[in-house]
Order: sequence, then structure tokens, then C-alpha cells
Amino acid sequence: MANDQTIWGKEESPYNLNPPDNSLWLLTKRIYTEGYDLSDAAFTEAINSFIRRYTVPIQNGVITVHIEGLPAEQQQIALRATESWAMLIDHSVVVDNRPITDEHAPVLLFTDDDADIATGSNYIAGYQQSYDREADKFEVNGTINVPSLFYEAPNSISVYIHEIGHSLSLGHPGPYPGADVDTFRNGDPLDQLDQRVLPNDHDRFTVMGYFGPLDDENREISYEPVTPMLADILVIQLVYGKNDEIHHGDTVYGVNADTGSFLEHYFPNMAEEDYAMTLVDTGGYDTLDFSDHNPARHSQTLRLNLNPYWSSDVYNTPGNLVIGPDTWIERAVGGVGD
Repeated sequence: MANDQTIWGKEESPYNLNPPDNSLWLLTKRIYTEGYDLSDAAFTEAINSFIRRYTVPIQNGVITVHIEGLPAEQQQIALRATESWAMLIDHSVVVDNRPITDEHAPVLLFTDDDADIATGSNYIAGYQQSYDREADKFEVNGTINVPSLFYEAPNSISVYIHEIGHSLSLGHPGPYPGADVDTFRNGDPLDQLDQRVLPNDHDRFTVMGYFGPLDDENREISYEPVTPMLADILVIQLVYGKNDEIHHGDTVYGVNADTGSFLEHYFPNMAEEDYAMTLVDTGGYDTLDFSDHNPARHSQTLRLNLNPYWSSDVYNTPGNLVIGPDTWIERAVGGVGD
């Protein structure tokens, strides 16, 4: 594979998603839709400036969610999507369906108002966010609206994850239609209004994008993320802090998964629904078990890589299992014919 400019910088392999040490600024720039010069000092200031202006610690580390306006099945999906972010930053998720008043609002309000698109905002209509004068920041409150037209999609969780990301202050990784034309500036050599600014503006890196990854013939791969992806994980932990005990202990992923998290819901249908995920695991003796992989039923040759920032091919979708930052998996089990 030729050296392509990617969201990380240069990469030698389509499976190696490991960022060079000096290119995280580029990742952050795409996620936050900000433009900065190419220097570590500018990167540091970019992060600090973003945190100062847009974020305040979520009270008591609890993400309260108001979900009673959703159908029962969608309530569960909304909770799983919220958990997918919360566990990365060591926050808990609590349902709070109390009426919204001048004095009270949840961190996240979920609605299903009829619309053509799903949206995620950083405000709740009719509620004045609390303002911390000393910190010069507002508290986090957001509205996630996922219309019923998304309910029949095999993977509506990715829509919820994307919109929750917006409410938590993450932006798109490129200047999509309707974006501010000044998104990219400061003499950026990538200054253009092309929708897919970088080749790796796709779901294997971030759920905040609009695109799937491309195959060798530039065809979009069907890719349905059920977790925040690499870029999302790095950025949300930079902003809100890092959880050092995610899937801590001896954990099995895949067949007979015992993660104790929302992921257990998605492994059984991973082959049929083209699910993709990034695994984050902070300790223990861990196993990837895809012993049910069968070349007679699955289109991909099973290829497992246990290294952080690398992706694997499982079942029918190339690159659909990504090992997250600071994550070490000790054991892998393959299937028939491997």
C-alpha cells in the first residue's frame, strides 16, 4: 500500500492505525473542526483552549438521561450508546425522567421528534444551563433527537453514539455540507471544502463522520460501528479524563463474551449486521474468541491482530475489530480452517 495521508499522518498498512507521536494535533483538529499550526505547543494550546471554552466536568461523574419519550426498545439502545461514552471517561449512567424545569434538566435529553435527520445539540429547549463564573464555562446539557425513521435500521446505536458525541462537544472530522467555510485555516495544506478531506475520514477511525471505509477499488464498505472508535476514544478522554478500569480483569470478546458491558448485546449478531467496534481493555488476561468463524459461511479470511491501534478482519467485514489505545489482548482463538 502506498503511503497515504491519513487522519494520523502516514501509514504503511491499512491495518495499522497507530498514530505517530507528533500527529495527534491533526486528529484533534479534525474532530474539533479547529485549525492549528503544526507544532506541539500549538496542539497543547488547542486542547487547553477547547477545554476552557466548551467543557465543564459533568457533576459527580454521572450522566443523567431522560428517555421516557422513546419507545421501550429505543430506550435500551439510547442507554447502551450513552454507556459506550461513559465507560471511557469513568462516568456512570442514571435514568432521570423527572420533568424538565427552570431548576432541573438531565445531562442528556432523548427525543424522537419527526425530522429528516438525527441531531445532537448542546442545549435543552426551555432550560437555562448553569454557568460557572469562576471556570467561565456552562454545564453539559444536550438534546439527542433520533426520529423514528432510524428505528428500523439494523444499527441505530451508531446514530445515537454520533449524536451523543455532538452533545459532549465533539464535531465532525471534516467540513461537511453546511459547515462553516472557515473550518480549516492558518495555511493548512488540506484547506478545501471536499466532504472527505482525508482518506481516513471514515467509521474505522471515528463514529463522528459520515462515511464508511473504502476497499481497494474505492468502494464504500458496509460498516456499522457499535462503539466510539479510535479517534473518538482519544479525544473524549483528553477532554473529560480517562477511565483506568475498563473491562478490567480476564475478559472474553466474541463467542461467549463476558464483558459485563453493553458489548455483550452485539457480539452474537456481529456477522449478520456488519457490526464494527473498538475494544478498550485496561487489564487482565483477555481473549478474542472467534471460534465460530467459518469460511463456508463468512466472506472474510479470519485475521486477528492483538496489538493496540491495529484492526482485524472478522466474519464478513474487513477491519471491523479494532484494538484501542493502551489495550493489550493476550490470547486469540480462531475458527474452522484457520
